Amino acid sequence: MHKSRYFYDIVTKGQVYTKVVRKDTKSLEDQVVKADVVETYVPIIKNNNFIGAFEIYYDITAEKERLDKLLTTTTVALFILAFSLIGAVIIIVLFTLRDSKSDIES
Repeated sequence: MHKSRYFYDIVTKGQVYTKVVRKDTKSLEDQVVKADVVETYVPIIKNNNFIGAFEIYYDITAEKERLDKLLTTTTVALFILAFSLIGAVIIIVLFTLRDSKSDIES
């Protein structure tokens, strides 16, 4: 029987409760999970009375790895773009300073 606050405040009142649990951490059931999972509790209601809940675990390890890879790739691309733009601005400023210095000397 659940003694957790989330269970009584949310699930027993007829609402679904979902949480992402990372690999090698404890689930809401206080069990160490061996994969990244989405832990979901779906209440079972009969005649407007709470009679139990389905406990569902969905492995998201592969999806999380793909998302992490995409975020890493995007971050690297943004840094390359930012440094390229900063480099272009510096080059333009240096050429402008050189041209204005040569105009003053002439």
